[in-house]
Amino acid sequence: MTPQPKITIHKKYQPLLTELISRYFLVLGGRGSGKSYSVATILLNLLCEPGQRILYTRYTMSSAETSIIPEFREKIEALGLSSVFEIRQREIVNTQTGSSILFSGIKESSGNQTAKLKSLTGITAWVLEEAEELDEEDVFDKIDMSVRAMTAKNRIILILNPSWKTHWIYRRFYEPYALPEEYNGVVGPICHIHTTYEDNIRNLPADILQIIEDRKRNNPQKYLHIDRGHWATEITGALWRYDTIAAARVTTCPDLRRIVVAVDPAVTASAASDETGIIVGGIDHNDHIYILADKSLIGTPLEWARAVVAAYKDFGADRIIAEVNQGGDLVEANIRMVDKTLPYKAVRATRGKQIRAEPIAALYEQGRVHHVGRFPQLEDQLCTWSPLSDDSPDRLDALVWLCTELTDKTPVYQKPIVFAR
Repeated sequence: MTPQPKITIHKKYQPLLTELISRYFLVLGGRGSGKSYSVATILLNLLCEPGQRILYTRYTMSSAETSIIPEFREKIEALGLSSVFEIRQREIVNTQTGSSILFSGIKESSGNQTAKLKSLTGITAWVLEEAEELDEEDVFDKIDMSVRAMTAKNRIILILNPSWKTHWIYRRFYEPYALPEEYNGVVGPICHIHTTYEDNIRNLPADILQIIEDRKRNNPQKYLHIDRGHWATEITGALWRYDTIAAARVTTCPDLRRIVVAVDPAVTASAASDETGIIVGGIDHNDHIYILADKSLIGTPLEWARAVVAAYKDFGADRIIAEVNQGGDLVEANIRMVDKTLPYKAVRATRGKQIRAEPIAALYEQGRVHHVGRFPQLEDQLCTWSPLSDDSPDRLDALVWLCTELTDKTPVYQKPIVFAR
């Protein structure tokens, strides 16, 4: 008989095993709450029952073997069950019960996998991690209706950090029931499980907890959304809207005539510092802009300079641009410590942030800026910043400089390359 895993997770997750009436399980909460870890542990427990066939998806999953399976392998080893489970390229099988987890992306390099996924038979549970990334409700419906096993309990498990109240998940599973924030309980066919960092506090390092406390004190609205997992509402005067960004989102981009890495450097480098905003994007031959990556981080000048240079090389960029209002020539010096040969342009803010940001927000409204995939922290900054605020969001600043550079009609001047001696 298969040994049962020793589950040491918060009691709030127990309904995933014990609630037998609900079909839908909404596992929602703030960042750092341990949602994914706890659900994965529950799934390994389910695999110790015969007849379980679990589909585990993310919106995008280029390689389960390198992205998600190592996390499960770590848990299997920690639970002492390595002899029970066989780990394959895209599947984990309990060799004693025959139950298995199949891993897949909904959007993969080969295209939309919806038809393939909804044709799978015998699925007893579908897990959608990072469910907020799925903007298309009809895609959810198609896969949802394929989970109809007759011999086992059916579960649809959505794991998510809440986004905006305009998202279909909120409108479908929360709004009709007028649920309070941080609700735990069962309503109709839906079991709600809400956790926060406080439920996982023993597993969080002191510097992360300090960042959370600083955010709680300095930006309560952001704290409630990010750390406590509350659904976000529109900010009065905000220039960007989540539904506008979502409507223009793409999974691939055409050939780009320019690619730029934009940097908004932090002034300090402690754990509680602002992040250095590092955004990568390009423009195509129809003057549409594509945001390719958000490489922002909290780090020392050398750490963020290395990240900037790596992004430049990884994406084949033609230029690095950086705001130098704070760091002056030191910003370029930091980058050239890593690589002396890269084309670099300094930009300096001589106008207010609102004046610089408004034309870029207008490009979004025109459908001329596309996010290739989803960038939650960048999108949160865009949609929660108002010109009335004193905040100076790092990712937003870098994005504004990026789009300004890409739409500048001035011929690109290639700064002479300085070769190392």
